[in-house]
Amino acid sequence: MVCAILKYMEGETKFSTPQEEIRYLEGRIAEKKREMGDATPHAAAREVLREHATLAPAPTTPMPQTVPAEPAQDELSRSVALLVDEAMSGGVLDAIARARETHNPYLIDAFHDALVERFTTGNP
Repeated sequence: MVCAILKYMEGETKFSTPQEEIRYLEGRIAEKKREMGDATPHAAAREVLREHATLAPAPTTPMPQTVPAEPAQDELSRSVALLVDEAMSGGVLDAIARARETHNPYLIDAFHDALVERFTTGNP
């Protein structure tokens, strides 16, 4: 964990394993909960994940001229579940980058909500 914190503080965004990144985030969320006092656990997780997301690489594909249409709920749920699985097994930053590549604000928002839920309750 100390290694992950030092890497983070030095601007290094690579973690040795996805599990190291998850442990790091869980620790940051616990720390943020203590700092925020009466705030809900969701608020702490939201803030930590928002900060962490800034470390993900920017999309390499150009932004489309029009905003993608809102996907059907079942399609959105499937896509979010796949991204959450990818985040837990392959790394949160990689999954965030993949979500951003879609340029789909509905997917990105739902994925962020699902990550917050996963880190506060353990359920995606």
